[in-house]
Amino acid sequence: MPEPDNEIISRASDLAWLNDQQTVEVRIESHDGLKLHGTWLPSKGGSRRRTVILAYGYSGKGREMAGFARFYAEKQGFNVLMPDDRGHGQSEGDIIGFGWLDRKDYVQWIQWVLREVGIETEIILHGISMGGATVLMTGGEALPHQVRAIVSDCAYTSVRRS
Repeated sequence: MPEPDNEIISRASDLAWLNDQQTVEVRIESHDGLKLHGTWLPSKGGSRRRTVILAYGYSGKGREMAGFARFYAEKQGFNVLMPDDRGHGQSEGDIIGFGWLDRKDYVQWIQWVLREVGIETEIILHGISMGGATVLMTGGEALPHQVRAIVSDCAYTSVRRS
């Protein structure tokens, strides 16, 4: 694994920043009975208006999106949710489905956000690499109108090896 300073997603300073924030560890149960973990960073300004759900790449975990979390929290005043996908981080599961299995979990994370902050929030799904594919697949599900944007950064085009 690369050292945090070499990590494209988050620098060591971003990870240190996240560790200094008052985050809340949250859990949901997937539709097929897995216990899923996430890290919730409420807006410092107390705004319930905007929330981003971040999705990371293959073999990562939610907190590795610290650089994006910092941008959305500090610069935009967003609430931030960083889930650990099934089979990653502190979430249960033995199968990595490259976003296909996780898409339904993200629909549940969206519902968790709506219960936590209320139906007036606007939600962005932002993913990179496998997380980019995950948020695109989530976009194919029936989503509430509060999901206003999906940002997919460098999603894979095929899971087949070339």
